[in-house]
Amino acid sequence: MKANYSTRPEALINQNNGSWLYNYDIISVMKTDSITGEQRTEWECGQVTIWGEVTRKKVKSAIIVSEISPEDEKKLINDYNAYQESVLTDDKFKQDYLSFLQRRKAIKELVDADQLITVLE
Repeated sequence: MKANYSTRPEALINQNNGSWLYNYDIISVMKTDSITGEQRTEWECGQVTIWGEVTRKKVKSAIIVSEISPEDEKKLINDYNAYQESVLTDDKFKQDYLSFLQRRKAIKELVDADQLITVLE
């Protein structure tokens, strides 16, 4: 899920109900107020909810599932396998799967580099 904030959000926010919000890929964006014309900085990020103990495994899984459903992931794998066996011939099936693998790798690297999770594990 994408989230927007008027101030820079914390990466990890305790919801005090057994869940945590994990904000990632936090970027600042300049926005222009449609009424006053004034520019202001807003913050955009990806956001997932983690229930219970926050672990790298849970965070990685939550981010990946938020970006591609398990069903869509299976379809990518099946289409890629069909391409490998020449059942499907469009190179798009290979490229879609490789793009997914690259994004998955980037997510894992992002979470592995987050020192905040290390404190909680």
